[in-house]
Amino acid sequence: MDKITTIDMQPVPFSLVLLKYLHTLRRVAPFFAWAKRLGDEYDETNRLEGRALSNNGFYLVPNSRLTYGVSVAGNGYEGIMTAEAFGITLSLFALGQIANTTKEDSDILLYHTLRDYALDHSESVKIMAAID
Repeated sequence: MDKITTIDMQPVPFSLVLLKYLHTLRRVAPFFAWAKRLGDEYDETNRLEGRALSNNGFYLVPNSRLTYGVSVAGNGYEGIMTAEAFGITLSLFALGQIANTTKEDSDILLYHTLRDYALDHSESVKIMAAID
């Protein structure tokens, strides 16, 4: 019998994400930039909350709305996502940008741990369509 492993999520303070995963404020900027670029209703006054994953990944979620209109110019995706799915999506874009810039194995791993979680999310079809 195959063992199925689920990845659990735990809300955490933004400061914990900064200290444990991002390490510097400079690495936070791509998350805000992607939120603004992708989210039709996102603005700079929105705060981001942290989510820690049991597979040692993380993502950030805006906390001002329950849903967001999402538009991805690069692939034509347009749709409505919950704040959680939008947070996963923007975090995948930001982590991808960071990993492509640094080429560090640890940054690449952060992208893939979040992607693994996203594949089992209830809005995985929307998330994958947005990042495709």
